[in-house]
Amino acid sequence: MIYTIKPLRYVLVFTAIFMFLSAGFINAEYGIKGGVSYSKTKISGVDVDPFTGSYVKGFQIGLYLDYRMDENLSLQPGIYYVEKGLKQEWVYGDESSSQELETKYLEFPLLMKYDINPGKSFNPYLIAGGYGAVLLNAKIKAAGDPDEDVKEFFKKMDYGLIGGIGVELALGSMGNVILEARYNMGLTDAHKILEDEANSDYTVKNRSFSFLVGFRF
Repeated sequence: MIYTIKPLRYVLVFTAIFMFLSAGFINAEYGIKGGVSYSKTKISGVDVDPFTGSYVKGFQIGLYLDYRMDENLSLQPGIYYVEKGLKQEWVYGDESSSQELETKYLEFPLLMKYDINPGKSFNPYLIAGGYGAVLLNAKIKAAGDPDEDVKEFFKKMDYGLIGGIGVELALGSMGNVILEARYNMGLTDAHKILEDEANSDYTVKNRSFSFLVGFRF
């Protein structure tokens, strides 16, 4: 229910709404990006053998604005739906089992973009910045078992850094096609399990690679 949303999440949501409504008054351009992500969680501070984790495929899509600051630099705030998670596997002798952790976030990146070849039909670029994210859902999926809701074991907010490369292909007055690869490095301990127990150094942090296709109008 809406009254359970904490003030910081209100700020993020209303900031995103204001950002897109004000675009026409500040000479910003709209864009959309979507694609696949390969994510896992980095677990540290505890002996996790015989557990291993591998990347799991997810989906993401979102809108962004491009505020031109000078010939090469622009600021890109955005709002994205992002799927993250982890494939968990255990091996005990000749026996093994596996399950997938699936988490879904509403992510708010704020990126600086540096155009290497601005104004040209082929424009490589670099991006760097950070993000804040609101947890929407978290569940465990295992073959033969019903999905288990584990949202209560995860923190409601996540923060991290983003870096990436891309290229824009100009289509004249129609806009620009975008191809982009980025890496997200979560800085927040996303999991709440064991926080108050003896092993207080236990941390779980999100990591993901994303490959996106987009269009800037």
